[in-house]
Amino acid sequence: MPPTMPDLIKVAVFSIFAFFQSVLPQPSYVEGVVGQPVTFNPLRVGTNQIDRDISSLIFRSLVRYDAAGNFTGDLAERWSVSTDRKEYTFELKREVYWQDGINFTADDVIYSVSQYPQLREIPTDKLDNYTVRFRLKEPLAPFLDILTVGIVPYHREGKLEDLNPVGTGPFRINRVKKAKIIEEVVLQGNNRRLIFRFYENKKDLITAGLLGEVDGYLLENETETSIRANYNYFRIPVKNRYYGLFINLNNDLLKDKDLRKSLAAVTPKQKIADEVFGGNVGVIDGPEDGNAFESRDYKIYTLKDLPEKKFAGSITLSVPKKDDHIKTAGILKEAWEMIGIQVTINPVEMDKLVSEVIAQKKFDILLLGQEVSRDPDRYTLWHSTQKDLPGLNFTGLTQVRIDRSLEEGRKTGDFNERMTSYQHFQEVFAEEVPAIYLYRPVATYVLKNKINPGTDFSGVFYLSDRFNNFNEWALE
Repeated sequence: MPPTMPDLIKVAVFSIFAFFQSVLPQPSYVEGVVGQPVTFNPLRVGTNQIDRDISSLIFRSLVRYDAAGNFTGDLAERWSVSTDRKEYTFELKREVYWQDGINFTADDVIYSVSQYPQLREIPTDKLDNYTVRFRLKEPLAPFLDILTVGIVPYHREGKLEDLNPVGTGPFRINRVKKAKIIEEVVLQGNNRRLIFRFYENKKDLITAGLLGEVDGYLLENETETSIRANYNYFRIPVKNRYYGLFINLNNDLLKDKDLRKSLAAVTPKQKIADEVFGGNVGVIDGPEDGNAFESRDYKIYTLKDLPEKKFAGSITLSVPKKDDHIKTAGILKEAWEMIGIQVTINPVEMDKLVSEVIAQKKFDILLLGQEVSRDPDRYTLWHSTQKDLPGLNFTGLTQVRIDRSLEEGRKTGDFNERMTSYQHFQEVFAEEVPAIYLYRPVATYVLKNKINPGTDFSGVFYLSDRFNNFNEWALE
């Protein structure tokens, strides 16, 4: 859709304003990052944390979570839900502009929805320039959570640049400094700048902090050892990611529920946390651990809770080929062999993990990390219909009570009813033991004393959330 003459005038005005804003002296914050950015386009952002961070600052969504974990409008002014919970109608905010000066409208929402796999099959109607309606086949409680994805501009269809995209968010790309590699990305906000500076490795990053080149940086699963008086340290659990042991329930030996419980009972989670990660991860026990819907009475088995039973046999423990995973596997091997199970450790290259191990179910027990959303829905992870990719129930779990709990948790919009469903899900899960949850990463956020974020970051779910109140940070 080519821009009109009034649109071109707006673009020119916005460009002039952006230029003057970019050259004026303003408060700034410089964050050091290990690695390189790939894309800030929300349609293409993967697991690279810095891509997620910057994309979330450039793009807005229809709805977002507030500090209390409740939904609030972002690009949506308000919304309504039909009595059967199958239709969601959104009234969009007016006088919102893309960073090139073009008006945001319902066309942008319709286009964006068509680009996301999780949304493109949902019929979506443009009722007018500022009203859209979604029509679901069945009630879906996590639907608002799904709508927290970034909305992209329709007028740049197919031409949204990876490192200089146009959004409606509080920050826009001011400059990407690049030599052989990208050295710096400068974001311009409302009278303040957010600068990301890139380093080759962790040692260089920490040195940059000590030399004063950066104002802050994140370290995951470890504590900064070079503590200086002019730094503050914030511990942030990475709530959307965990690591666990996933059991192939098609394995004849592992079909024995008592064996699975015994393996869970002797798994030394705290030892793994201490010896592999120096105590800098958080031990977890269940699929909703750390979520607002987590069960308050999750069953933790110990050997004395189980019938005396001798086990014999051998299994292969497959792990991603990384030092910390291989060290974890060594600790597990020692613990499990104490109850009679012989363990062979199988390190797997990361690029072969999905195609050769998960897709073909060529594992007995698999150590793996997973990411989850803030919503407690775990349907794609554990419902019996999700046993084949792209479903993620690769243990092969088939349990009627779990299926029913996950289905009921999706249907109702009532918090207490959902709480009951997911508590029941966890109770049955603990009885079945299709997986043994181990730990959640913890990030250490290192900030100079001159930076006052005005928060302890306890409300962070995704690490990108640490910038939610950035416009309120006290900068030098």
